Amino acid sequence: MKSAEHIDPVQPNVFLCYTKKDRILAEKIAMGLFNRGIEVWWDKWEIRAGDSIVQKINEGLGDCTHFIVLLTPRSKDKPWVNDEMNAAFIQRLIGRVKFIPLRCDLPAECLPPLLSSLHSPEISEASLPETLEQLANDIYGITKKPPIGSAPTLIDHPAAPYSPAAMAVADYFCRETNHARKFDPQVTIGALAEATGYSLEDTEDALHELRDLVEHSKEATPPKNKFVWPTSSFWPEFDQYFKYNPNPVEDAQILAARIVNNQEFPKKLPEIAERLGWQPRRINPAVAYLTVRELVRHKLNLGMGDWVVGEIEPTDDTRRFVKSNT
Repeated sequence: MKSAEHIDPVQPNVFLCYTKKDRILAEKIAMGLFNRGIEVWWDKWEIRAGDSIVQKINEGLGDCTHFIVLLTPRSKDKPWVNDEMNAAFIQRLIGRVKFIPLRCDLPAECLPPLLSSLHSPEISEASLPETLEQLANDIYGITKKPPIGSAPTLIDHPAAPYSPAAMAVADYFCRETNHARKFDPQVTIGALAEATGYSLEDTEDALHELRDLVEHSKEATPPKNKFVWPTSSFWPEFDQYFKYNPNPVEDAQILAARIVNNQEFPKKLPEIAERLGWQPRRINPAVAYLTVRELVRHKLNLGMGDWVVGEIEPTDDTRRFVKSNT
């Protein structure tokens, strides 16, 4: 009987991108990773007298599994750094390279737009040992998350996508809402049936299908006169199907990255919205996505007005969520 073939794990190979003005810190990063068993392409080690610089860089980029760029006020606008980042980002898009931006003396808000949704650890001389240890763990895929428990014997998987009638109801709510929060909008079941073009019975069945995401009035009136409204969890589920708002999952990734990468990032939703330039219609679904999944800590304040919650704060789960999307 043939034994199963043993396949060795891929050896991490880091390409380190930086500018000459940050050479001292870059060397410490290169040595720190190298001493932790990670192969590092650093130009001072790889390019010898008489070598073609472009050829050597192309070889380094082609062989790396992880691209680390040291972003500082001195490097972020350097043409050579941006050229290497562009090449690595293309490799990331096709799944060949893990792209890791390291920030030093650079606020997360100053990152290029393409990097705004990526987890960008902050590094400094003071935090160097701790940051390098965590960076090495991330490169090797070592996680602090405990092992997952046993799943139940039977697991129900909700049907997706939803029925045409349910999608018509969802389309109505996504189109008619002003702020994408609970009670916005409220409509009678009869008016909803008329707006969607479905019979009253089909509309009731659609609402039953969406029962975990909508609520209705309890008074004893004919069904057509009962009011129905979406909960705040409605838009993270359905905005992705329609074009009335940016994808809330992608927005949640951007928002989570901002609050993880910047300790000074505001916590109150009106201040966050002002910082990002987002209206309640856009930010509420993203925040609801994070709160429903308990990816952030949140507070419900009095007089929240147009906002789905009052404040949000990052947790370890926020950081893990950001890292899982880099």
